[in-house]
Amino acid sequence: MRPFRRGNDTEQYSQNTSFEKVIRLYEFDRRLRILVWEAIEIIENALRCQIAYILSHRYGSHWHTKPEIFSKLPNGKNKSKTVDIVSDIAKQLNTKMACSEDYISAYKKKYSSPKLPPSWAAVNVLTFTNLSMICKCLRDEEDQQRIASVFLLDTEVFLSWLHSLSYLRNLCAHHMRLWDRRLSIQGMEYKHDGSGGGLWLSPAGAKVNKWAIYYHLCILNYFLQSLDRAEWFSAQFASLVDEYKSVIRFGKMGMPKNWGEEALWKKRN
Repeated sequence: MRPFRRGNDTEQYSQNTSFEKVIRLYEFDRRLRILVWEAIEIIENALRCQIAYILSHRYGSHWHTKPEIFSKLPNGKNKSKTVDIVSDIAKQLNTKMACSEDYISAYKKKYSSPKLPPSWAAVNVLTFTNLSMICKCLRDEEDQQRIASVFLLDTEVFLSWLHSLSYLRNLCAHHMRLWDRRLSIQGMEYKHDGSGGGLWLSPAGAKVNKWAIYYHLCILNYFLQSLDRAEWFSAQFASLVDEYKSVIRFGKMGMPKNWGEEALWKKRN
């Protein structure tokens, strides 16, 4: 393939580059993004259910309107502002109250108070970021741990991984490239000792680039174990890699060549 010109510079293509290879890489990235989106959707729906179930049992149907069960945390880099999750939920719900969802319309017709629907309806119109912040802002660490344990994790890792998955979901929603991207939000390293259950990477296998997509795929796979969907994800990803192995570079994904030997990725009995 011939080089192309940009201004006064000549950009050289890598050796053996072809238009067909470029198209194949595009196809791989698109199909990887679809697979990641489907996996996050499974986790997101499970997270909605567990948040609503666990918190409703302890605080009642309208726990999302009770500021006393949440802490106000710093809002990212702007330390002068705080996250008011109850206010954020109310704003989201008030926006959605005009939507045509049957369960929202039925609540509005039957009840005038409380103004907002119960949590099991409310969580269905909240974003993944909303759900992640609910978990992060819970004042009682026992509440956080109850939710985290469903996904076989301790609280600290669970909250970190939710943040990274929220970011990953947004990339997918905006059709951004995944396979060779340096992800700007890194899921924290998991010192897995087997006590929580679930399969994770070996100590050697965990020494990978945490900013690359492969580590985030491992996070997805770990979450899916608790939902009995890890075997599906592993099989789909292995098939995808095998189909496009002639054009993808494992190093660009932060992916060791012996990745398939890890227990996390092997077929379950």
